[in-house]
Amino acid sequence: MIVKIKRLKDNGVQTIGELSIFEDGVKIFSCKTLELPWKDNQRSISCIPEGKYPLVHRQSKKYGDHLHIRKVPGRYYILMHSANYFHQLKGCIAVGREFMHIDDDKQIDINASRDTLRDIVYMLERGVEHTLIIKDQIKMDKKQLIESLKVGAKEGIKSFTLNIGKNKADSTLNKKGKLNKPRLIAAVLGQLAKWFIAYKGIEIIAPKHVDAAISGIFGGM
Repeated sequence: MIVKIKRLKDNGVQTIGELSIFEDGVKIFSCKTLELPWKDNQRSISCIPEGKYPLVHRQSKKYGDHLHIRKVPGRYYILMHSANYFHQLKGCIAVGREFMHIDDDKQIDINASRDTLRDIVYMLERGVEHTLIIKDQIKMDKKQLIESLKVGAKEGIKSFTLNIGKNKADSTLNKKGKLNKPRLIAAVLGQLAKWFIAYKGIEIIAPKHVDAAISGIFGGM
């Protein structure tokens, strides 16, 4: 069987998504997922990278029957287990029936986690290595978009300043020794675009293509 997780929203505190199980290409089960936010795959504080992973059964005293997500780069014992809140996770994936607010921390929680996990464990044949596919389809809200653009602009200005310090003969300064405004704008926009693209793994335009486009418009930087 194929297990797929579609990540829907990362608010910087947690990530929510949907899990589906397919048998012979037909969806036979679906539920909700809860993970930590993406923080560069750092241990204990980040969700794992999107990708394709082996998924096997596992049992422990703490979680009972659950699932082990194997071959995660730089991470160990990433599990799919029961939990209701993001702060119960260290990089693992919690499953539940529905999103709802259980406590008063203003973050979305999931309910019926133990029952949902039990259904998934029962559905997946034991002694067999299944496949888990995680795909990011994150949609940023207005606040996240604005914050992302701010960071991109700051990085662009920083990058431009460093380049001036390394090489003052690259026409970043005009004849009067003042900053070349078109090049400053190009640097900021280029870095902003790359930051925005990398922020949620958008694959429409590669960063190198952004560089090429900016270079073509402003005659090289």
